Amino acid sequence: ALPPGIASGNGRLEADEIDIDTKFPERVAQLFVDEGDLITAGQVVALMDVRDYEAQLKKAQATTQQAERTLAEAQANVKQQQTLVVFARQELTRARDLVAKGFMSRETLDQRVQQMNAANAALTAAQERVGEAERALDAAKHDVELFAVDIADSHLIAPVDGVIQYKISNVGEMLPTGGKVFTM
Repeated sequence: ALPPGIASGNGRLEADEIDIDTKFPERVAQLFVDEGDLITAGQVVALMDVRDYEAQLKKAQATTQQAERTLAEAQANVKQQQTLVVFARQELTRARDLVAKGFMSRETLDQRVQQMNAANAALTAAQERVGEAERALDAAKHDVELFAVDIADSHLIAPVDGVIQYKISNVGEMLPTGGKVFTM
């Protein structure tokens, strides 16, 4: 007979083992828990060395700023080319009127037509450079996002509440992709 408030039973308790491991080949920078510790879902249990990712992030941010300046310059060039097209169009219109009245040679009219064609071609090229600069800026922004994600992924986080069963790696160890740090 058992005392009041105590129950007995027969059976077995099973738990799923979960490995907490790295996404990239990295060095263990800090461990925040040890074997036997109770942890909660979302808790940071380890931090990998992210200095190389931080340097790449700074480079990507600088590339983004450079791409933004290149885009602004390309857009200003388009405005300049648009002004030259307007001027070339005005010159061509004047030349046509003067040739019709006999005050200008046909050769000068042909030169004005060529200037108009050149101005339109330069405007098209300037607009293409804007498109290229926009794509370069998008690529640079994606690089910034990628490195920010890589840094975030280097914070090893407990996926569920549980207990650290095994500490497999120590601070300073270099781990391969998928290298285990803890089993919970």
